[in-house]
Amino acid sequence: MTTTDEESQGSGETEVDQQEALLKALSSVKDVATYNLSLYAGQAWHHLGLVPLHGGTVPELDLAQAKLAIDLFEANLNVLSPNLEKKLEKDLRRTLMDLQMNYINKSKKAE
Repeated sequence: MTTTDEESQGSGETEVDQQEALLKALSSVKDVATYNLSLYAGQAWHHLGLVPLHGGTVPELDLAQAKLAIDLFEANLNVLSPNLEKKLEKDLRRTLMDLQMNYINKSKKAE
């Protein structure tokens, strides 16, 4: 039994319960799109060499992949923004700015 399985059973929540909860949380296109933004951000941070992915993989510097993730984050945010609460949009724009600044810094160091 893995640690995750043990933690789930300890809380009385099974993997099926967790999957059902995730499906409920992602019941609208807006929710799915917002979730995708978090995935793009995670990929960008990872490929900037700053954060390991879930599962503990070592961060790697891959500026082309980081740029793709940042560009996808920005494009999706621009489409989604009219449907977001103001605070959430502000937080996501701040994340985008942080990603872009880190990309610029890493690009300069790679030269």
